[in-house]
Amino acid sequence: MTYHPSSEIKTVTVVGSGNAFNTDGRAHSAYLLETSSGKFFLIDAGPTTLYRLRQMNFSSDRIDCILFSHFHGDHMGGLPFILLDMDIVCKKKDDVVIIGPEEIEIKWKAWYELAYSGHRLAFHIKTVELNPEKKDHEIFIDGLKIKAMKITHRPESIGFRIEDSAGKSFAYSGDSAFDQNVLDLVSNTDVAVIELSMDAQSSPPTPHISLEELEHSEIKLNTKRLILSHTTDDIAEKAKLINAGETAYDGMVINFME
Repeated sequence: MTYHPSSEIKTVTVVGSGNAFNTDGRAHSAYLLETSSGKFFLIDAGPTTLYRLRQMNFSSDRIDCILFSHFHGDHMGGLPFILLDMDIVCKKKDDVVIIGPEEIEIKWKAWYELAYSGHRLAFHIKTVELNPEKKDHEIFIDGLKIKAMKITHRPESIGFRIEDSAGKSFAYSGDSAFDQNVLDLVSNTDVAVIELSMDAQSSPPTPHISLEELEHSEIKLNTKRLILSHTTDDIAEKAKLINAGETAYDGMVINFME
């Protein structure tokens, strides 16, 4: 696999913008980042991801790297189907890099073994575990610096901050509470994708972001372009009315090189 030292972020395509329940027909969480050198990074991969890639006429063997924010099924459950498709349908031979929190290697192998026990892939998978509380919290791939930052949701949850050789930056929260961790993640970025799961917080509160929090909080997310995802049509429409940020939809393309 050949990487380039000075590649830039070209586009990020929203493969799936929905929640765990596919409310309003939105697909599970998945985002496809393309670099100027033609490499593709898939960020999260819920169960509907391969189906959506088919709809986009995108072949899974073009994916070079897969990043996971946490181990919930609507963010990771599509991995076995993608790997099997790469192997059997696409005849992929190039290595694939899987990046995620600590224990990501145990988790992805368990997902795959549960789904397709005994099937050996013809290509090699390199696993990289990132821990924002240790020095091994970032990696450089294809001219991109991929940095893991702590996110409040699951114990293992991380958000990704990706910076390219031209200084452009992209942040992705995965599932997240509205707290200092997500503020730090998106601070001074060009584009940030965060979740927006609820109208209002529950009692007791859950580690998800609500529209009420975005609207009434005195603290603001410091990013040039805020994209709200992991949502529903109703919440997305309400977010538009109060100018909370742009609302994601399946197939949305975010262009970094305009």
